Amino acid sequence: MLENKILILADERIGTYSQAVALAKESGLNYEIIFLEYNFLKSIPNLFFSQSLIRLKKSSITQLKSLNYTPKYIISAGRKSAPIAIFLKKNYNFLPKIIQIMRPEINLNKFDFVIVPEHDEPKPPYPKNLILSIGALTKITPNYEEKNYQDFLNQFQNLQKPIIALLLGGSTKKTKFSLKTAQNLINQILLIQKNMNATLIIANSRRTSFEINNFIKKITQKNLIFFDYNEVKNNNPFSSILNFANFFVISGDSVSMISECCSTEKSVFIFDDGIISSKKHQKFHKILIEKKYAKYFDNKCLKFNAFKPPKLDEVKRISQIVF
Repeated sequence: MLENKILILADERIGTYSQAVALAKESGLNYEIIFLEYNFLKSIPNLFFSQSLIRLKKSSITQLKSLNYTPKYIISAGRKSAPIAIFLKKNYNFLPKIIQIMRPEINLNKFDFVIVPEHDEPKPPYPKNLILSIGALTKITPNYEEKNYQDFLNQFQNLQKPIIALLLGGSTKKTKFSLKTAQNLINQILLIQKNMNATLIIANSRRTSFEINNFIKKITQKNLIFFDYNEVKNNNPFSSILNFANFFVISGDSVSMISECCSTEKSVFIFDDGIISSKKHQKFHKILIEKKYAKYFDNKCLKFNAFKPPKLDEVKRISQIVF
């Protein structure tokens, strides 16, 4: 029986999974998430398993086969989930529409829609089912009923204004975010904070190195709050930081954090020293700057000048296309 419902096939990458959830929420439809678990074959290219469950663990296969409805839409989040979506579509007599997020490494014609970031620079001519997005799909809406929001509301609402949020990523397989780079950036932000008589909130990520985290913890500047991801990941203040901060400075290695900050319509400054960001990330920055969603961070400035950017809301635009 075909139900007006979304089935999300989530792979192991949190960033891709969160994009799928944002898109599903924007649709207004009910959705179900299956977190797929893979066996030792998971790293083999999709080309060899274009519509097969062979790479899944038995528990995931059992979960898929126990579904008692046919979803109207399947969102496959990430490369590894793409063949699973194709298998299910065939199993459901081709009734669901498949929305693939990120390159599937399979013929794009097997999907109803494929959503790929513009900075990935897919080669034209583009097939009709390919949708280019600016950055990551995100939907930041504070839930005023959640305990998480209320906890940080009490802490943030009485902070010295303005509030500067410095959001740090870390090294990747292709780039290096060194302690020296972090020290130079943080020291410049501390100077700006002092000149503006502002509160500085620093939040790191799971990729931020121990050395950088340790450096931040030793800073004793007044009106400085540090949220260490390793300590707050089960009660993360990130959405509250987005809600209360007036200025954002973000390391250029994080597409998701930059996208989320640009969705707030507040002043966003991207820090990139040419080393911490890959060429694809730098292409992403350039797109945002050209479209006036953000500005580059100038390490010579003594104060931040507020600017009013347009709202980056790709999830709304794309939802209207695919649903």
